[in-house]
Amino acid sequence: ISGLRTTGVTEVPAKIPAEKDKHIVFSAKKGLGTLESSAGEAHSKIEPEVDPAVLCCWNVNGLRTCLENPGTKDAIRRFLDENRVDVLFLSEVKLVAANPKSPSPARGKLDRSDAKSRAEAALVEAALAPSGVFAGFQMKLSLSSKRYAGTAVLYRSAAGIKPKAIHFNLPSFTESNSTKATMPTLGSKLKASQAHDEDGRIILCEWSTFSTLHTYTPNNGTTEVSFKRRETWDSRLTTWLEEASTALQAGKAKPLVYLGDLNVAPGDADLSHPSWFKAQMSPAINRQKGDAGQPGCTPNEQLRFANMLEKGSLIDVYRRMYPRDDPIQDSKVDASCRLFTWKGHPGRDVPEAGRYFKRGMRIDHLLVSATDLLKRVVGCEICGQGESAADLSFMGSDHCPMILKLGPSECTPSG
Repeated sequence: ISGLRTTGVTEVPAKIPAEKDKHIVFSAKKGLGTLESSAGEAHSKIEPEVDPAVLCCWNVNGLRTCLENPGTKDAIRRFLDENRVDVLFLSEVKLVAANPKSPSPARGKLDRSDAKSRAEAALVEAALAPSGVFAGFQMKLSLSSKRYAGTAVLYRSAAGIKPKAIHFNLPSFTESNSTKATMPTLGSKLKASQAHDEDGRIILCEWSTFSTLHTYTPNNGTTEVSFKRRETWDSRLTTWLEEASTALQAGKAKPLVYLGDLNVAPGDADLSHPSWFKAQMSPAINRQKGDAGQPGCTPNEQLRFANMLEKGSLIDVYRRMYPRDDPIQDSKVDASCRLFTWKGHPGRDVPEAGRYFKRGMRIDHLLVSATDLLKRVVGCEICGQGESAADLSFMGSDHCPMILKLGPSECTPSG
């Protein structure tokens, strides 16, 4: 990608290391350590200040639905244990913030003002209990005032994994003595109205040797209002990421992992049926404006995503590990392959009746700082398989999880 610094970047291994019986972690106090234990055991012997080694992002398309289904719940538990996930970021949890009718809802807490909200809160609490699907994890939420959007981060506190600070919006960078921008203090106090994104779409965590930004990007939609909203969001994120890159190059910020449902397929190679998707939702009035086609793969979204990568000095890890220059031919796609993070559901009675059945897009992403974190990547995986979102690997959602595996840092942890 033009404009990115590449000096000193090592190539990412083509395959994930086969050794899965050991959990490799990096401790700021003890350096590289190895804990040999079964997947389901709590890692209570690890010291605090542990950088997460296995990060996962997943759009759950409604956390309540996932937790209510026993089969789905068991699949989530197995997934977390078998992959030794240290940090799990969730998009589109669709839970309601406390005091939803207040001018300043408590976006970090669950609503309990009605029976449905209390039932949802009980499901979450049960999931975090010692026998629950999220046992050993702590959860932080950023929620909307209605059952819409919303995000969560779960970190395996039983393994000593805990962020140094968590932010639920994009803090402003500061200027100091006319020097370059410096990384804001993530734990700094903000006004209640500024503390969270109003839809709960942002979670920014600081770890010992890097930071993670997780977002649930708004869908492009099909109206002029939704197009403008998405353009404004993309512009805001790009500006912030460029400032973060500047601070990193000046030695005033930590390298970044940017992950989540970013709601964009970067190119034709990220669509199961490129020509079909481009022909969807294309009113003539929008054809000259670059917003024609299925939301998530319009020309404007793709151009802005490429610009964001360049300005933020970020690498699309999955595409770097698994390059694909040629677009997929609609007639030759393998619907069961692990190329796409979102897939359509089958029809209710006849599978083929589902509009998006056997169709998929790669719209969830794992991005890393080009020269600082890329060399630590030891694995990246799209975890969904099967012909549609009905496959158990999607665990009740229409998105599947993505996993990023990082090796230890060779530098002295900062902050």
